[in-house]
Amino acid sequence: MSAETRHVVLLDGSHLTRQQVAQIARGDAIIGLAPDQLAKVQRTADFLAEQVKRGEPIYGVTTGFGSNADKLLGAHRARDELPGGNLETNSRTLMEELQHNLVVTHAVCVGKPMSADVVRAMLAIRVNTLMRGHSGIRASTLQALAELLNRGIVPVIPEKGSVGASGDLAPLSHLAIVLLGEGEAFYQGERLSGGEALKRAGLAPVKLSFKEGLALNNGTTQMLAMGVLALDRLERLVATADLAAAMTLDAFAGRSSAFKPEVHALRPHPGQVETAVRRWRTFPTISCRASRPGSRIRGAIHPPRRIVSTSAGTGCRRRNATARRRFMRASCRSRAARSTSRRMRTACAASRRCMVRCVTRWRRRNA
Repeated sequence: MSAETRHVVLLDGSHLTRQQVAQIARGDAIIGLAPDQLAKVQRTADFLAEQVKRGEPIYGVTTGFGSNADKLLGAHRARDELPGGNLETNSRTLMEELQHNLVVTHAVCVGKPMSADVVRAMLAIRVNTLMRGHSGIRASTLQALAELLNRGIVPVIPEKGSVGASGDLAPLSHLAIVLLGEGEAFYQGERLSGGEALKRAGLAPVKLSFKEGLALNNGTTQMLAMGVLALDRLERLVATADLAAAMTLDAFAGRSSAFKPEVHALRPHPGQVETAVRRWRTFPTISCRASRPGSRIRGAIHPPRRIVSTSAGTGCRRRNATARRRFMRASCRSRAARSTSRRMRTACAASRRCMVRCVTRWRRRNA
C-alpha cells in the first residue's frame, strides 16, 4: 500500500488510540504531526536553549547522567589535554557529543531483530509521546523521526536488552541511532546500515541538540508497543471465537435465548455482556428457529403398536380417536424432526462455505 493511499493518523500527544497504533503497526496508516502542537514542541526547545545560554545547570544537558548528575560539563574535552593532543576530529559541540554518545553507548541489545510491526508501533508511540512538548526536543528532529516511519525505514532492534520498568533505554537507542546515520535498518526488505537506509529514503542524518538523546531513549515505549499489539491480537481472536460460536449455534439449531442481553445484564461482567450481545446480533433469526416445532430433535417416532377396534362401544371409540390423534401428532413431530435434520445439514454446509467470508467481514467491521 503506497503512502498516497494510506490513512493518515494525526498525532497531537493526547488522542492516539490502540486501534490507531495497530493500524500503523500493520502498515495501513502513516502519521502526521498536528501543527499547533508541533509549534508548542518548538517553543519548549527554544526555552531550553535560552536556559543553556544563561549557564543554568540542567540535568542531562550541562551535567552528566545518573550518578554523574552532580558533575557539570567542562569547557572542553578532557582528551584534548592528552599528550600529543586529541587526534579525533569532531564537528560536534561538547553538549551535542554528550547526547550522541548517550544513544550510541546504550545501543547494546542482542538477539534476533524485533518484528517490523513492533518497531513501527514503537515509532508511532515515541513520536506521540514527544509531541506533548515537555522533553525539549526540536520540531525538526521530531519530524525526522516521523519520516523514518512514513518512508518505510524499520530500525533493527534486537529482542533482548531492555531493563524493563527502569526504561527501554537500549531498544530505544537502537531506534534512535538510525536517525544519526548509524546502526542498521530494514528498507524495502533489505537490511542496510543506518546511513545507507537514510540515503535511499532521501533523508539526511540528524545532529542531536540539547537533551534530545535523553528524550529519544528514555521511556517504556517497547513494552507499551508489545502490550498494545498483543491486546489487539487477543481482541481479534475473541471476535473470531464469538463468530465461530454463533455459526455453530446456528448450524446445530441451538437456542439463542441464552444470549439475550437482559439475561447477562444481571451479572457485573462487561466482557460477558459484550460477548453475549455480539453472538445475539450475529444471527438474529436463531431465536425464531428455536421456537419452531421440532427444534429439539429426539429421533424417529413410530406409530402406536395397537389401535382399538371401532366396533366396540363408545368408550372404545373414544380410546380409538385418542390413539389416532396421538399417532398423528407423533407423525407430525417425526416429519418436523426430519425436516429440521435436513435444515441442520444444509446450515452446516452453508456455514462451512461462508466461514471465510463471514470472518473477513467481521474483522473489517471490528478493525
